Amino acid sequence: MPLINLMFFSYIKFIFIEFMNELIENSHLLSFPLFCVFVYFFILFFQSSVDKILNWNSELEWIKSHFGKSIFKSNILLLFFTLTLLELATAILCLLSIFNFFIKIYDPLPFFALFFNSCTLICLFLGQRVAKDYQGAVSISVYFIINLIGFFLLSI
Repeated sequence: MPLINLMFFSYIKFIFIEFMNELIENSHLLSFPLFCVFVYFFILFFQSSVDKILNWNSELEWIKSHFGKSIFKSNILLLFFTLTLLELATAILCLLSIFNFFIKIYDPLPFFALFFNSCTLICLFLGQRVAKDYQGAVSISVYFIINLIGFFLLSI
């Protein structure tokens, strides 16, 4: 019996090593996690920008109350409009990057999408810190880490 167990585990080890070698040699298998990063950020920024557009007045009132005592209080409308456009542009770039996995549109497109993700998240992070919403800033930091993982996956 022990010989059969040894052979079985040797076979499992062999299969695992072969699988890992194939994973390393075929980098297209590593593109699925990157694909998931783009889907994740598309959902995040598309929903956020569309919500801002459809509920403009209520969102603007919340932003005014959130930043009413900050250095941004005199430019809230301009910053809100800019952030909405930035989120929408980021969502579109993420969507195009998703399509880029199937139909090559433009090779550097995924990099630009991740770059815009970074810019948008840094703007959101700055706003949360200025508004002294530290819990909101922490949640944006988690998104930023996912974005950095996307950059790492893109570089492989």
